[in-house]
Amino acid sequence: MESPVRVPHVDVAFGDYQEINKLSLPTISVFDYLLRLYNVTLYSMALKSDSNTLPAVAIVGISTELPGGQELPENLGYSAFFQFLLDKRQSYENIPLERFDIDAWYGKKNGSIVTKKGSFLKSIALFDPVEFGITSRDVATMAVSTRKLVEHSFLALLDAGIDYRGQNVGCFMSSTMETAYAADPTNAESAGSLAGYPYAAANKVSYHLDLRGPTIPTTTACSSTATALYLAVQALRAGDCEAAVVGGCQLNYTVEDWVQYSNGKILSPDGECKPFDASADGFSRSEGVAVLVVKLLDRAISDGDHIYASILGVGINSTGSAAPVSAPVADAQADAMRRAFAGTGREPSEVDFVELHATGTAAGDPTEANWVGKAFQRDDVLPVGSVKGNIGHLEIASFFASVSKICSMFETKIIPPTVGIRTLNPLIEWKKYRLDVPTSVSHLSARSSSGRPLISINSSGIGGANAHAVLEGPPSYVLPKDSSTDDGPTLLVTGGLSPRSASANADSLSALIKNHPSQARAISTVHGRQARQMTWRTYAIHNPKDSTLSFSPPTLCPRQSSRSPIIFVFSGQGPQHINMGRELFNVFPVFRDSVLRMDAIYESVVGHSLIHHTGLFTDRAENVSSLKSGVWPISVIIPSLAILQMALVDLLRSVGIVPDAVFGHSAGETPMLYGAGLASQEMALKLAIARGRAFTLAEDVDGCMAAMSCNSTQAEKIIQSARQDSSATPVLEIACFNGPDAVTISGHRVLVERAVDIARSEGIFATKLRSSVPVHSTLMEVCHDEFQDFVSQVFEEHPTAAPSLPVYSTVTGTRQTGSFHIPVFLGEYQTTCVVLFDRSTREEGLS
Repeated sequence: MESPVRVPHVDVAFGDYQEINKLSLPTISVFDYLLRLYNVTLYSMALKSDSNTLPAVAIVGISTELPGGQELPENLGYSAFFQFLLDKRQSYENIPLERFDIDAWYGKKNGSIVTKKGSFLKSIALFDPVEFGITSRDVATMAVSTRKLVEHSFLALLDAGIDYRGQNVGCFMSSTMETAYAADPTNAESAGSLAGYPYAAANKVSYHLDLRGPTIPTTTACSSTATALYLAVQALRAGDCEAAVVGGCQLNYTVEDWVQYSNGKILSPDGECKPFDASADGFSRSEGVAVLVVKLLDRAISDGDHIYASILGVGINSTGSAAPVSAPVADAQADAMRRAFAGTGREPSEVDFVELHATGTAAGDPTEANWVGKAFQRDDVLPVGSVKGNIGHLEIASFFASVSKICSMFETKIIPPTVGIRTLNPLIEWKKYRLDVPTSVSHLSARSSSGRPLISINSSGIGGANAHAVLEGPPSYVLPKDSSTDDGPTLLVTGGLSPRSASANADSLSALIKNHPSQARAISTVHGRQARQMTWRTYAIHNPKDSTLSFSPPTLCPRQSSRSPIIFVFSGQGPQHINMGRELFNVFPVFRDSVLRMDAIYESVVGHSLIHHTGLFTDRAENVSSLKSGVWPISVIIPSLAILQMALVDLLRSVGIVPDAVFGHSAGETPMLYGAGLASQEMALKLAIARGRAFTLAEDVDGCMAAMSCNSTQAEKIIQSARQDSSATPVLEIACFNGPDAVTISGHRVLVERAVDIARSEGIFATKLRSSVPVHSTLMEVCHDEFQDFVSQVFEEHPTAAPSLPVYSTVTGTRQTGSFHIPVFLGEYQTTCVVLFDRSTREEGLS
């Protein structure tokens, strides 16, 4: 059996793939979606059960571009970066001439640069403004770091698969200060532009991606992205935004920064970081960009998002005046850690790994490692590590480089080695605090009974801004096994920000499906989530029996200004089936309890259980044969459909799906009363039973109904033709206007059958309904008095309430206003025509 494919996401800006190790979610049926939603609702309720803990935040999207050194042809994405760590590679190289001429600045005197090496991104000027709808003039005034943040914010959101444009999505960004003019003094277009200042980056990302949440830049030196994450978590918990994109970019082509760092004696002369090593003598500067997408954990679970990690807490503080601004202070850093753990319900002693800031400075590493050992108080070995030995110090983006590493550790249960260590720093009390820094690949164990590892990440800014984060492995909750078959067709949808990229991505998707045909449905789900963000989309149908794929021409899909309303339409007779609701009854306790509760009401009225008498919903039955063949008795059809639909209301409500308006079609009016809050479940069911009892009088008039796919004018002509051949005066009438080209006719059987034959002869779809009662025709007058008597009895026993949401009358097809006189309201349906939709509902956006 083929193993699940690692589904990549498409870098739409450039039309190539970045490998992202993601959860493969299958394309699922409505039933499977409900099951997943029900399961995650229960899981979310469990998450909220402890009122003493703060809501956790999920990382649902990641995009990185980190240095890979001269040996690798490209910069490192998320998966490639972790492999880079596992391979114990290092990215150090000589400062490229494209940054500046280091030979002109190298030296040991004040005003010189003490090192010739660092870690650098390749091709930083590459950017495709057309894909983002950015003019060449605007690009000229944008700092390179801002372009990178726009690009990777888009890619992280694409990875998350959330619908973000025009939505309440926050933006928290950190970037180096680099005006476009400073980057290229010869470019007159950039002179005077403010687009390169740090405050501009977040605003530019929000502008170009149309993010409507809070937009905040952060500048706290090396802890900038940690601070940005803290603010994003706070905003999510406060309800200021529904999701947030958080990122940082560090580029090092400004000579003045290198000179200042050299003057401050914080750079390593050999250009390499040596964390935890006895020879630590300063850090190596590095470039990179990393962006995360975060949202509340329970929301991420209910939305079916891929979750990289759970953020339990983030704490920040300042050293204040406890020491010079460049000196690390153990107590202040430990206090930030305690703030991060506050409200998590967890203790520092429970962590399984600590990722340290550890840049390889003589004072910083021992200070940090020793307070960590003391504060985390482990009885056994505490593994610690740092990515700085591999890629140097990314300064602004350094914290997110560590987060990327940790997310991969959660996924693989592997601790990558820390490199650059020859002799352990003797100033770190390794034995006293049982600290261990793995120098080879090792296993990540979990102390928690949940099986999810707990990891701390420390960060500190050179100006005294400290930060700490507590991350836990992603939650494991049971997704339903897809119940549909694997050999059916699969809808594939992809897209891009332009027709060109949409077509390019369609070609790439075709190649992916060709290489992994058995994973078509998993790939479909991932790409379908991503495509909804795209302005241009294309689709194809994958058939396992035909290897060829033909994608449609890219189509412009403008974003809807608001979500479409959710409408519950309660059905009348016709769709009843012996197996309806059976699997729902077996799987969902909410649905099952609702059915059993109503069955008890039914038995109290009728004298026997509907379930046991008919075999509906369960496998236990006394009289199944009558429902498996032929037409059901109307006294069974109406109550059984009412029970099914009211139980569905309960199930959907349990997972947070509630309607904006309700329609009751024919016999669906009685369960609709419950869905609208007009009647209790008991009252609505008794009304359905009363209707079924009264309508049995019409089973002897030799009538039936039929559905036809035509408009009302065509239907009237067919009725006239059917009547012309009749010597008697039997009844044949339009019963329901279900849509512009959908009607139902009702009347005597002989005329209904004749009309069906005439319609078919004219190429119109027509079929008889499984009912022997000609509802919504004048033949139903025989039931009127008895029905009113039954209904009146129910109303004497049960009070009614005002509707809790808009109710639309299918007598008129318009919204019901004013007070309800429900006995009359229900009685009118017997002989009058049903109007499901008309112009008023279309004008209100409901059809």
